Amino acid sequence: MQADPSPAPLLSTEALVGPVIDASLDAVVIADLEGTILRANPAADAIFGHAPGSMIGKPIGGTIVPPHLRAAHNRGMAHHARLASAKSSVGGSSWKRFMPKAARFRSKSRSRRCSRANSGSMPLSSAI
Repeated sequence: MQADPSPAPLLSTEALVGPVIDASLDAVVIADLEGTILRANPAADAIFGHAPGSMIGKPIGGTIVPPHLRAAHNRGMAHHARLASAKSSVGGSSWKRFMPKAARFRSKSRSRRCSRANSGSMPLSSAI
């Protein structure tokens, strides 16, 4: 009997990264391009004052963005959705040459305020 020559099945990204996200002491909130929260780790639930799992499926803007910053947040989300759309329509990394340098998405850390479930707010350092 011969051994199966096919490679071992790859683990899913969730299986690899999920435990790291869950064990993080920092809040990790993952949202899609529409701003719907897809995942929030236990630290995020505790820091933002929500019951475990209760942020999933809610809009990030209405959940952790303070009311006075929501319009700016929505504009930023729309901007990033347009960039992602341009990237996917051009394909691969070649999309960068078609976009002005200032319009390219950059991951950077920012200080801002966020909302807690009890209607309070607190300072937050975040990276997108």
